[in-house]
Amino acid sequence: MNSAAVHPELARAAPMGGRPGRVRMNRVQGMPATLAGLVLRVYQFAFSAIAAFLICYTAGFPSAVSFRFLLIAVVVHGLWSLLLAIVDAYGLLMIRTFRNVRFVYTIVLIDAVISSGTFAAACSCSSVTALMIMDPKKCDVHHCKTFIVAAVLAFFGWLFSLPCFFINFWSLASR
Repeated sequence: MNSAAVHPELARAAPMGGRPGRVRMNRVQGMPATLAGLVLRVYQFAFSAIAAFLICYTAGFPSAVSFRFLLIAVVVHGLWSLLLAIVDAYGLLMIRTFRNVRFVYTIVLIDAVISSGTFAAACSCSSVTALMIMDPKKCDVHHCKTFIVAAVLAFFGWLFSLPCFFINFWSLASR
């Protein structure tokens, strides 16, 4: 005959000073496999995809290296964000947490490299566009407004990648 047995658990004594011990938060919003992480990655992908579409849609984008650099940066950023959005959705659907140190370290490292590249590309595209605005003849030919919007969207994609990077970096540093 099986009967449920209740085993009392002894409470730990409070540390010296009366303050409770350190509590570890396992699921900080913004980390992989959280809803905030998924939302941030989807926004990153959306801004990168729209910026890439605007750059490709504009006829004069191969005229400057910075526009090509921005296109490559937002495409890579968009693909990385899409991959991590899929990973986040999988983690949410399967109710899993990704606490593997190597996995989080890889995400932090690649996030840092890709967001630095996106920021550099958006800055270079903005500066070249600012120089083109000074010459009205070039601005009519090269569609400066479209490049400005693409650079702003790239900045927004970079801004949405910062919380993910800092939260994941913080989780590594707090181990």
